[in-house]
Amino acid sequence: MVGAVLLGWACGRSPHVPPEGLPELFEAVEAKPALYETAMDGCVQVHNVWKAQVRAVHLTARGAVADRVEMLRDSVYTPYSDFWDGYLGPGFDGWVRRRFDLAGHPARTNPTRTDFFRMIADATARSEEITGLRGCAEWYLVYGPGYANMGGLSDGRMLVDFFALGYGDDFDTEDMRRVVSHEVAHVLRGYASEPDAWTVLNVIVTEGMADYFKRVYWRYELSDAEVLGYSQSEWDWAVAHESELWRIAREQLEETSSAIIDQYQRSDRRLHPEGPPRVGYFLGYRISEAYMARHGPDALIDLFRLSARKILDDSGYSP
Repeated sequence: MVGAVLLGWACGRSPHVPPEGLPELFEAVEAKPALYETAMDGCVQVHNVWKAQVRAVHLTARGAVADRVEMLRDSVYTPYSDFWDGYLGPGFDGWVRRRFDLAGHPARTNPTRTDFFRMIADATARSEEITGLRGCAEWYLVYGPGYANMGGLSDGRMLVDFFALGYGDDFDTEDMRRVVSHEVAHVLRGYASEPDAWTVLNVIVTEGMADYFKRVYWRYELSDAEVLGYSQSEWDWAVAHESELWRIAREQLEETSSAIIDQYQRSDRRLHPEGPPRVGYFLGYRISEAYMARHGPDALIDLFRLSARKILDDSGYSP
């Protein structure tokens, strides 16, 4: 079952629409004006906040900055304030004034390049077929500050930030599908029951198991390097230095400092100056491999149910 709530304006062109603005994006939004879409009897809920952003910027293109800020606040921030406060933090109006440039951003057409709602719904349905678990979540599709391309907030809400997806030749629809399968794995696992949440240990295990699930999801057609988004040389370096990387990580598993966690998680940080980024994904992937090798294919469900510490301890991982 799929449901939709339409945007609050007529699908035909309004006589008040100015000639400047974002006409191509505005036409695309008018052609499919659903702000809220659901699938799987409400299990998948998608808020197309980007459509309200397009409308606000387009309709205020010839007005004052204050007019654009007011419309964006009323139509984009106020209905979704909990989401924006969780992702952007305070100061929505200031962000709009100083940094939000939809008309000039090269990634502005990203949401029209593929059907993200269908991509998310399909990934959720296939993940349920594989695991027997339902990955129900609310997803917010936005033009945001670019902190993450896709990911989850601490309250379990999921997001896609079109300004962080790349553009032009860097926008790869198939890569988007792979990332969605990784993010749905996080939804399946959840957050509430994790005693080691917000530690290096949790980052390593949960990011690694989500990438391991990505490989299962894609029927083992992806190489190890492709699963992690590494070049082959990055993968080879990580394998060659695996014991060294684990020796460093093992001393930091209980750390909760964002500066330390970033070395394991962010694409612009390195745990080792000569190594690849996001080394936590690599180590967690290897831990998941070790766990599955020890317990067999039926143990896949354990990666979603057991704590990060239990998975590590029972994996026997010791490079």
